[in-house]
Amino acid sequence: MVYNESEDAQTATKERSGIAVGYASVIRKYDKGDFESDVPTRLRVIEVDSEDDPPETFFVNTSLARKYAGLEIDGAEYVEQFGRTSRDATPEERELAQEMDRTNGNTTLYPSDPG
Repeated sequence: MVYNESEDAQTATKERSGIAVGYASVIRKYDKGDFESDVPTRLRVIEVDSEDDPPETFFVNTSLARKYAGLEIDGAEYVEQFGRTSRDATPEERELAQEMDRTNGNTTLYPSDPG
């Protein structure tokens, strides 16, 4: 997944959490049999179009998402654990993110324009 992270740190944390919570919901649907394809092993998220800082990347392991979706861990623990995987994206990851952004378009999901 490729996304544009907000400049505000608090908003960026909410965005990352929203992505990870969405992934946990999808994994729960896989486990309930709602999808016929193979369950992914993890979700890699790569920031694109960072203005000031180097783009970052993080991942959420499916096993962690299952624990959160199954209420074995709370939201704070979930965020803390996938947050530990955050790092600067490699040049190859940056190139991949830019190519995906060019190929698939750029849709802003959050924050929405209140106007």
